[in-house]
Amino acid sequence: MGIATFLEINGHVFSGDLGILASYASGEEDGSGFLPVMALSRTYGYWGYTGLLTVQGPTDTGFDSDAVNISNNGHGLTTLQIRYEGHLSSRITYHLAAGWFGNTSVPEGRSSQLGVDLMGMLTYRFNKFFALDTGLSYARLRDGISGYYQGVYGGNSFTSRKGELRDKLAFFSRLQAEF
Repeated sequence: MGIATFLEINGHVFSGDLGILASYASGEEDGSGFLPVMALSRTYGYWGYTGLLTVQGPTDTGFDSDAVNISNNGHGLTTLQIRYEGHLSSRITYHLAAGWFGNTSVPEGRSSQLGVDLMGMLTYRFNKFFALDTGLSYARLRDGISGYYQGVYGGNSFTSRKGELRDKLAFFSRLQAEF
């Protein structure tokens, strides 16, 4: 039981598009807080701007085990994320994003802060259907992350040991046909 809410503001700033996203999901220390439908299928959904704690299509690969759904599997979560997108040329666009993830209710001895996630990505459009995405994502991760794949079955499983602080860096690329 619980609630989740989002507030997103988008606008055109300078020569690009700015987005600000704030999210909140209530949680409990034992993981019995708000659970999104996506947790039932052990997935996370594309709900944020960043590349490791939330994923985008190009970062949705095998290295996303630290990605979280909107409630950190019932432990609750508050995020503040920002993105800026624009054109470098008629064929090349860029995407910059940053996010803070925290305020989660985890068992004693674990951090209520999940971490900070930064991402930069370039997209080259060969034509209107075919594109190449490439970028870099970095996250400073704390020990309160309950990975999305735990779903509702995970209980109090976390992706790292108590007290562990990790850095995660990922280079990614995707060649995609879009129709």
